[in-house]
Amino acid sequence: MGTLAYYYGYQRYENGIMWITVIVLVILVQLVQMLGDSLAAKISNRRR
Repeated sequence: MGTLAYYYGYQRYENGIMWITVIVLVILVQLVQMLGDSLAAKISNRRR
């Protein structure tokens, strides 16, 4: 997706596509981070 934002958004001066892909990437990273945090919390609680 980063490549899509770069080639279609930045190089072709299509700012809408660039911003949409950047926003989607930020949302995906946040979701993966939240999933990792919840899994780490569950694993750390099991070991105690």
